[in-house]
Amino acid sequence: MIKIFITRQYDIDHIIVIRKIILNSLSWQRYSKFNYLIIFIFSFFFHNCYADIGTAQQYDSPYIPTECYSDDTTNFPADDMFAAAGDGIWNNGAACGRQYMVQCISAPESLSCANVDTIIQVKIVDYANTAVSSPVTTSGTTMFLSDIAFGALVDNSSSSGASSSPIINIVFIHCYQKKLEKMKKREEKELLD
Repeated sequence: MIKIFITRQYDIDHIIVIRKIILNSLSWQRYSKFNYLIIFIFSFFFHNCYADIGTAQQYDSPYIPTECYSDDTTNFPADDMFAAAGDGIWNNGAACGRQYMVQCISAPESLSCANVDTIIQVKIVDYANTAVSSPVTTSGTTMFLSDIAFGALVDNSSSSGASSSPIINIVFIHCYQKKLEKMKKREEKELLD
């Protein structure tokens, strides 16, 4: 699995602060290579977001009970943007509750991505292999999106006799919760400006 590291201004600011601390405590000329090594290690290992490329499919209701939350619907997002994890991200249940930013990058001829700039946030609430409405094909698919989440990514108006559960190619980003909240606030602020 290829990991793409997302670097934001937030991460760069932390690297600059760490570098200043190191430079103030050590002689610059004597330890310059050491300083860059420390900065590289911090910037490489301490990222808050990871991105990868995968595939997604739509799966239909009923969604309850789920592998993560059983019959408890209070853990479902209010906007119904949720997904079931495929084998690639399930990780023996560690994916339960994770938030992913998902973007459609390509779709089969019968469909098209709604908008290349559309990015949705989904929460993992189930495991695809044990889902009540188990998708037709689960092998190799990264995540299975709810009807509403899939509809937000794909333009179904061009669909003419497509298979019942087409597979689309996606970019998905996993961020730790605090990082996701900061990203959402930053995006909302940019929209207001």
